[in-house]
Formats: sequence, structure tokens, C-alpha cells
Amino acid sequence: MPTLITYKITPASTGYLAPYTGGYIRGLFLSLVKNIDPALAEILHETRMIKPYAIKPLRPINEKMRIDRGGWRIHKNMKLIFDISLIDDELKEILFKQFLTLNRVKIGNLEFKIEEIEVKFERFEQMFQAEKSPQVEIIFATPTCFKDPITRYYLYPRPDKIFYNLLKIWNTYAPESVRIEKNDLDKELSMIDIHEYQIVTREVFIDENIKILGFKGSIRLDIKNFEDTKAVFPLLALSKYSNVGYGRTYGLGSVMITKKAEQN
Repeated sequence: MPTLITYKITPASTGYLAPYTGGYIRGLFLSLVKNIDPALAEILHETRMIKPYAIKPLRPINEKMRIDRGGWRIHKNMKLIFDISLIDDELKEILFKQFLTLNRVKIGNLEFKIEEIEVKFERFEQMFQAEKSPQVEIIFATPTCFKDPITRYYLYPRPDKIFYNLLKIWNTYAPESVRIEKNDLDKELSMIDIHEYQIVTREVFIDENIKILGFKGSIRLDIKNFEDTKAVFPLLALSKYSNVGYGRTYGLGSVMITKKAEQN
């Protein structure tokens, strides 16, 4: 049952953070896990398997990020938000209750008070029945890229890259009764046309010395015979929890999905 935990927080003091906060939130997640189960934290950090969690970076609510001398200026009146997703039921069973009892967190060198915690979840069986539509807009809110055997990183929102990546995550954690066949997705990809896209490339440091280049922006897809699809819409439903592409646990590939009832 993929679960999204959203934390609304306020800073205890003024200060600075790096402009991209994915590394901070990943570090916070792993430190919280370590307090609960040190062995599990090490496994989550070291495993090469598809990881059962994702994060969405810290971001301001109702104001723009102010960059001053290369840092993000945090002031005491700010309201901020970040998210942690737990995709695997076993991981959720271990962490969920403890993650709801937090009242303060440290991000970088700053302390924050947790003002509110919201939880959203969907069963894979629910997502398997996701609403369908002839047009879909995918907004890439954080830099996104895909691993590529030739160029190392692929920097374009090609539908096959998006959906095959989500398929791996889905079939790793979904119950057998709702697993998605690759053959079904192969057929549906031939039914998808790119209606339009608007993307830009962005560089971010996900850790102090690790720089990643990715794309941000949006892509609109036309889906022929959308009523007959089995794979596309469940995978899009999962993306809200899992992120997509490389660096999901650093908050890369965070997406928002908009379905459009009628083609323009």
C-alpha cells in the first residue's frame, strides 16, 4: 500500500540550506530509520535493488525560494513542506507509527517544528483501477533523468523511459494479482503520442560533491483507445508516490499528473 507522508514545518531560527534539499531529506529519512532499526537503515542505504521509498524535497509554501550567495535563505516566519513515501508494506509496518510521532526534525544545521502531518495512501488494487482519460499531462517538478547504457544519463521525457521505469517499481512491490505484463505495456506504448512538451535542463547537487543534470517541465500525452489500456494509468497513479527515473530517493523525478477529459 504506497503511502505518502507529508510534513508541514516551520523553522526555529533563521539560516541557510543548499538550494536543492533532496540530500537533506534523504539523510533525515535514513537517520530516522537508524533510530528505529540500524540494520534496516544500512540495508536501505546500500542496496542496489529498487528501493522501497522515495522523498520529495523541502519546499516553501506560498512563497518563492530566495537564493542568497549560493544558499537558500530560511527565515522564522516560513512555512515549508516535504514528503516521505513508503512503497513497501513491510517497510510501512516497521516505520509508519514512529514517523507519525515526530514533533521536531533537523534539516542541515537548522531545527524545525512539525506543525502538521498528513497521510495519503492507495492500495495497488485501487491504483490498478485508476481513472482513464484520452490526454495526460505529466509535470516534472524536480530534475528528472534516466540511466542510459550509452550516454549514462538520458535527459528527455520519452514515454517508454517513463513507463518502463515505473513498471519495474510496480512489479517489485505490487501483489501478484495485479502485476502488469510487459507485453501489455509494449502494446500501449504504441498507442501514445507526444502532444507537446516544455522542458528545461537543470543541474543540482544531490550531495555535497554529487552533481546531477536533469530536465524539468511538462509533457502532454495523447492516448489512443485509452479505454482499452491496462498498464498506463495504474503506473501513472504509482508515480505520485514513487517518483520516476534515477535518484528517486533523493527527490529527483517528482511528478504531478493531470488527466484531461477531452482532447484539445
